Amino acid sequence: MKATYDSDGDRVTVTEDARQQLYDASGYGEPLDGDAVALMPVEAAYLLRKGKLEDVDGDGYSGFLRHAVEDEAVLRVYADLRDRGYYLSVSDDEELYLYARGDHPANSSPETRVEAVDEDAAVEIGKLPSLLAVADDDGDVTYFSVEEEKPDGGYTPLDADVSVVAEEHGRGVGVSDSDALREARYGSTVGDDGEDAGDETLLLSPVEAAYLAKSGVLDPPDTDVDVDARRLAVYTDLRDRGVCPRTGFKFGADFRVYETPDDEHAALLVSAVEQDVRPSVVEVSRAVRLAHGVRKRMVFALVGDEKVEYVAVERERP
Repeated sequence: MKATYDSDGDRVTVTEDARQQLYDASGYGEPLDGDAVALMPVEAAYLLRKGKLEDVDGDGYSGFLRHAVEDEAVLRVYADLRDRGYYLSVSDDEELYLYARGDHPANSSPETRVEAVDEDAAVEIGKLPSLLAVADDDGDVTYFSVEEEKPDGGYTPLDADVSVVAEEHGRGVGVSDSDALREARYGSTVGDDGEDAGDETLLLSPVEAAYLAKSGVLDPPDTDVDVDARRLAVYTDLRDRGVCPRTGFKFGADFRVYETPDDEHAALLVSAVEQDVRPSVVEVSRAVRLAHGVRKRMVFALVGDEKVEYVAVERERP
């Protein structure tokens, strides 16, 4: 098959029965008039590497790659998914679109866009498609599923008449022990000697104290606690959704989250971040790996001006 590259149109045109061999049989490119097919440079580079094209205007794989493929991470992800048996299409700006396994581009639409990046990249979590693919420096590709999370649980709000006396206690606030607070998993109970005593003082963390003060539960309500506004926004939203957030420090997150009062183990780890934050994919991978290692789901809470949105990220095996 004869292949020529139009650098202005950024397309490789393949003739000589290309439609049947490339598009009809394997879903590469877009069919043109007659038997020709137009390939994106990423597709052409992959076909050169696999030996399905001999050359493009005399260039082999390495030569064509140097002057026609801008983002090698996209090519590596494309190649990995193709080698796994998936059909993909490539947009003009080299975005990858993945079809459900077995679906041919001729008679179906893509299932999702794939965000293909290298290991040095930073990503905006709130704008990721449902599949993130990271091509690392060893030549491997790691995949992460990305989906909206809607925390919802069985914790009921405190009764309106619940009120407790508050006193400053280190970083947090100590309150008279309350069955209502204890049942809702607020605080930890300590005795006068600092040992676990079970029936004297309930020690609230700063974020718990700030939330309860705002809810009118603490007396006096203006108890002085220093709380990060972003963490307080997420804590408040989670409590309002009927789940119980507790510190996630041991797991490298802001909160571990219990969904019902019967749960012995938290189901989620939640990190509070600004809505437009761009963490490195190394940070994302680290958080996901740690959450998986303790059998929890990693969730990023995106704090905006008016609401909190939740995005769950997990390892995916296509």
